[in-house]
Amino acid sequence: MKRPAKGGKERPAKKPRTLPPIGQVAEDNYHVFISLQESSERVGKLFEDRHSVVFIRGGVATGKTTFAEHLAGQFPDKYVMVPFTNAGEESAWQLGTVEAIEKATSQTINKDDLAFRNALKLAANKNLTLVYDEAHTLQAALDVTARCDQALGLVENLRKRQLWQAAESVEHLGLRLSPATLEPPHLRAGWGPVLDLIALLPRLPGGFAIRANAARVFIKPMWEWPLPLLQSPPWDVTLRIQRALLCSCSTWWCRARVFADHVDLQPQYGSAVAALTRAAALPCTPQLLACVEVHAAQLGLEVQEPVRGSYTLRIPHGDRRVRQLLSSGFPPRWGGVVDGGTPAGQHALRLLARNKCLSHVNLSRQDAEGLLDADLTLPSERVWRDWVASLSRDHCLFLRIFRGGAVSSPARRQSIPGADTSCPFCGGGSRDNRAALLNPGGSSSELAPIGGNPQLGLSDREALLWCRRGAYLGLFPLAFLVRAADHPRDRGDASTASKQNVATPVEINQKFIWTPPLSCTIDLKEQLEAADVRLDQQSIEFFMQFCGGHRGIFMAAMHWVSLQQKEKKKKEIWGFTETVKLVRESYAHGDWNKADGILSHAKKSRAIHVNGRYQSLDAIPEEFIRLLCSGSCMIKDATTRRDLSIHGFILPKHEEDHELLE
Repeated sequence: MKRPAKGGKERPAKKPRTLPPIGQVAEDNYHVFISLQESSERVGKLFEDRHSVVFIRGGVATGKTTFAEHLAGQFPDKYVMVPFTNAGEESAWQLGTVEAIEKATSQTINKDDLAFRNALKLAANKNLTLVYDEAHTLQAALDVTARCDQALGLVENLRKRQLWQAAESVEHLGLRLSPATLEPPHLRAGWGPVLDLIALLPRLPGGFAIRANAARVFIKPMWEWPLPLLQSPPWDVTLRIQRALLCSCSTWWCRARVFADHVDLQPQYGSAVAALTRAAALPCTPQLLACVEVHAAQLGLEVQEPVRGSYTLRIPHGDRRVRQLLSSGFPPRWGGVVDGGTPAGQHALRLLARNKCLSHVNLSRQDAEGLLDADLTLPSERVWRDWVASLSRDHCLFLRIFRGGAVSSPARRQSIPGADTSCPFCGGGSRDNRAALLNPGGSSSELAPIGGNPQLGLSDREALLWCRRGAYLGLFPLAFLVRAADHPRDRGDASTASKQNVATPVEINQKFIWTPPLSCTIDLKEQLEAADVRLDQQSIEFFMQFCGGHRGIFMAAMHWVSLQQKEKKKKEIWGFTETVKLVRESYAHGDWNKADGILSHAKKSRAIHVNGRYQSLDAIPEEFIRLLCSGSCMIKDATTRRDLSIHGFILPKHEEDHELLE
C-alpha cells in the first residue's frame, strides 16, 4: 500500500513488494493493496451532521477488510483498527478496543473496571475513529452501542428498545407504522380519545367563540403534533366537531360554510394546510413524500416531479374558481406558483381549503345561489376583519348564523302561505337597518374597497358576502412549492435510494451499501508492477471482465499471474494475445481442481468459496434469472434480495448520477 506524503498525496510504492496472501492479514510495509484514492476524505463525509456511528454493508469478499486496513494503516493518526472477533463476548472486543487505543496513542491505560471508559475518552480527545471490522450481527452492533453509551454515562431504556422488522407494525412516540410500506402513520390509540374529548366540548360554558378557541387549544393538538407524518383524520371527526362547535338542534346549518369561515377547525383540510406548511422545513424521505401526497390530495392537489428538494403541486382537473383567483388576483406576487414555506404560500393553502369546504355545499339548497362566485380571499382582507371586529356581539352572532345558512331567510319563508318574503336589507324594508348592521360607526362606504362595488348589499345570496371580483385575466394551472431542507437524492444516501428497511439500532443513523471501486487500468498497471505483476492495459481489462469486476476474485487471479511469471523467470509484460492464450490453457474446460490452474486459484477467494452453493443452475433463484432476462426490477422477497445482495449478485439501482456519493 502506498504511504501518504505531506498534503495528503500518496507516495509511490517501494520495490520489491508482493500481493497479500489470500485470507490473511496484509503487512503494510511489504504487501501491495489496490489503493482507494481519497478514501479518508470520503469516509469523513459520512460522519458529517454530527453522526457518531456509520454502518457500512457490502457483499462477500468485496474488500471491506482491505478497506479497513487501508484506513488504519495509512492514516494511523485518525483511524484505529479494532478486531471484532467473538464480538458477542464482552471481554474479547472490549479488551481489543483498549489495546488498539493504547497502541495508537502510545499511552498506557490502567486495566481496571474503568479501562474501557477511559479508553473511549482518550480516543475522543485524540479525535480518533474506531474501525470495527467483521461486525456481522445486529446483536453485536447493539452490544457495541449500548456498552459505549453506558461507559460514557448514558443509560438505555431497555423497555423502549425495538428491533424494527419491515413486515411488522412498530410503535414509536405515540404513532404506529409499517416500515415495509409507505402508508402514513396513524395514532397509536386511534381516534377514540379524540372523539371522547370532542364529546365534552358542548358542556363548556360560553358561546361559539369559546368552544372554537377550546378546540384549537385542546383538541387539534391531539392529531396535529406529528404532522405531516400522520394520516388524514376520518370524516367522523369532522361531523362530531361540527356538532360540538354549533351545539344547536337546528338542521338549517350548512357544515361546509361554517368550516369555510373557520377552515383551521376543519380536520381534513386544516390538517392538510398544517402538514404542507410544516413539510417545507423537514428533510424529505420516501415516507414523508408519501404523507405529503396524501395531504395534498385532500386539497385536490397532486405531487409532480421534485425539483432540487422542492415539490410542485397542481390541480389536475383545474378548478375554475381557484384558477381564476390566482391568475387574476396575485400574478405579480405568485405568478401561479407559491411556496409553502412563505406566508403567501400558506395563504394560498387556506384559499384552497376554503374552496374545498364550499365545494361540499349542497347546490339544491335554496340559498346556494351565487356560491360559485364567492370571493375566497374576503375573510383574509383587513377591511373585512376590521369591519367584523367593529360589530356588536349580537351582530356577530347574526352574521355567523347568516353565513352558516341557518337564518330564517325570505327564501325559506316563501313556501309558507301569507309569509312576508321581502328582504329588509335589499328592498321592501328599512335601509337604515341595513346601514346600521353594515357600519355601526356611521360610514356607508366601508365595504366598497373590498369588492370595488358600492352597491354591494347583504341579501339572501349568501355567497355575495364573500364579495365578487371583477374580470379574470387568464387561466393557469395552480402550482405549489413545498421546500425541503434536504433530500436523499441530493445527499446521495444509498440506503434510502435502495428503499430497503434495515433492522439496525437507532444509534446507527447512517447506513450505506458499499461497493469498493476498482481503479482504472492505468493505476492498476502501476500498482501491479510494484508487486511484480506485469500486464498491459488490455490484459488488465480482460482480467477485470473475467472476474466479473469482483475485487476479491481479481486479487486471486493476480496471484495466479504472479506465480506464472515467476516460473518463467522473464520479466516480460504479457500482451493481450498471450494473456488470453494462457488463461484458455489454464481454464481446462472449467476444471476447478486442476493444480496450478486459474480456477483453482480463484477458488481460494472467499467470494467463490462462500458463493459455491450457487454453482448449480438449480440453486440460482428464479428472481435473479428473471432480472437477467428482463432488466432491473424489484425483488419483492426480502430473504432472496438480502442473500443476492450479500453475495454480490445484485446492487441497488440508482436513477441519476447525483444519487451516488462523490
